[in-house]
Amino acid sequence: MKATGENVILSHIHEKIQSKSGLDLSNELVNEQKFYRGTVLAIGDKVQNIVVGDIVWYDITRSSRIMYHGDDLQIVNYLNISIVE
Repeated sequence: MKATGENVILSHIHEKIQSKSGLDLSNELVNEQKFYRGTVLAIGDKVQNIVVGDIVWYDITRSSRIMYHGDDLQIVNYLNISIVE
């Protein structure tokens, strides 16, 4: 799959969040977080300072979720990526 223009294709990193007692809190915190982490799978030809393989933090409210060959992916404009690890 190839991204176009200013778009970046990401694989969302699912993080498991647990309480001290071991209770899974991941689903309860989903609506509270605005920024998520993802691995860059493809970049468009106008994307700057980001390369395939980077781990980035992106604004989930400004991304689009797609299913591609069974993979859950995010498409985001590179301007909505806030942090590159």
